[in-house]
Amino acid sequence: MTDVEWDRYDYDDTGTIIASYCWCHDTREPVPPNPYVVCFECGHVYATPDDLVAAYRREVDRINADEEFKAFEEAVLGIKWVDLTYRTNAEEIVFCQECCHDF
Repeated sequence: MTDVEWDRYDYDDTGTIIASYCWCHDTREPVPPNPYVVCFECGHVYATPDDLVAAYRREVDRINADEEFKAFEEAVLGIKWVDLTYRTNAEEIVFCQECCHDF
């Protein structure tokens, strides 16, 4: 582990969090005033509801395009794959798109 992992947040002189270390991206991410959500597990910052929805849509597209994953689901688990659909409301997305931890 590096020192940065132990010191997850950076603070300004008033004690306000200004950056969060995201271990999924191995970088410090800026934390705006009143961010929509910061994942407690990995530290990823979703500054706005639209940021979370956009990340969710990217992940849905990635999974739906993964033919190897679909074949595994059907062959090994016996599950007929049905493509995932988009969520348009950030309140319906209850987990981090980077580490899958629930909010």
